[in-house]
Amino acid sequence: MSINEFSLNEKIVLLTGGAGLYGSGLTRFLARHGARLIIASRDTDALEKLASEEREKGYEVEVEYLDLADPESIEALTERVLAKEGRIDGLVNNAVSRPMQKLDDPAEAWVESMKINATGLFLLSRVVGEAMQRQKRGSIVNIGSIQGMIGPNNFLMKAPI
Repeated sequence: MSINEFSLNEKIVLLTGGAGLYGSGLTRFLARHGARLIIASRDTDALEKLASEEREKGYEVEVEYLDLADPESIEALTERVLAKEGRIDGLVNNAVSRPMQKLDDPAEAWVESMKINATGLFLLSRVVGEAMQRQKRGSIVNIGSIQGMIGPNNFLMKAPI
């Protein structure tokens, strides 16, 4: 199957961090390939701007609030999507927060980073995964970075570490 044949027609896909650097491209790709897309993050204004542009092209893109640092927000988002759509066919974990910018930042910055980027990702995957298990179908995709495997190249980064 070529990428031109790739279809998500009638699939309900939840994308976190849908308006950022990777997220905006993922939003456009998933919408273009037929997903009924829900993009979610704390910055709903940025999401709505992108969703509006995609809706003008005829794509189905909705916006939802999500704070990955808040387990109640994760549960509430999942419940809203399931109540409205009846199912979630795909979850794309793309959201990221970078409160820690330098190695000598306070430990609290590390804790906040892990709360969102690790614990939040886990909790959302668990609750959506449970819904997918009940549905007996679904896919979860986690977007990562090569910097999880190698040290950062400060020349390539906007914010020095």
